Amino acid sequence: MTAAPAAGVAEIEPGYVRQRAAALVLDGKGAQVLLLRALPRWDGEPTLQVDGRTVHVRAGISQLAVLNAYAELPDGDYLVVLTDRSRQDLGDAVLTRAWRGDVELPDLWGAVPALFRARGVTRELRRVGPWVPAALLAHSPTAG
Repeated sequence: MTAAPAAGVAEIEPGYVRQRAAALVLDGKGAQVLLLRALPRWDGEPTLQVDGRTVHVRAGISQLAVLNAYAELPDGDYLVVLTDRSRQDLGDAVLTRAWRGDVELPDLWGAVPALFRARGVTRELRRVGPWVPAALLAHSPTAG
C-alpha cells in the first residue's frame, strides 16, 4: 500500500521532463538518475532519446518502486523518476544515486530559456502569468 499523494504536488508537463532529462544527460558528471518532485504519473513515452542516450521515465510511488526502477535500469541508460515522496520517505538508498543527492523541485520558468537558447526570462514575460512556462513546455517540439 502507498501513502496518499503529498499536498501541493502537481502533475508535470512532458516538455519539462524532456528538458530536465537533457540536463541530466548533458551534465557530464556521471549521475544517471534524476528525481523530480511531481505526481507519480507518466502518460508519455516510457523512454526518451537525448543526445543519442536513452532516458527512462518512471513513476516513483514509493521507495520500493524507485529502487525497483534503479534495479531495472540498463547499463549506460538514464532514469527520470517522478515522485511525490519526501526525502525521508525515499531514504538514503534512493537519494545516494540521485543527481545532486536530492529530489529536484520543478522550476518551469527556469526551464524556458533552454527551449530557445536564451540567457534568461524577462520580468515582462513573467508578468504575463504563471501559465506561460507550462504552455511553452507543453508545446515545445520533441527535438527542442
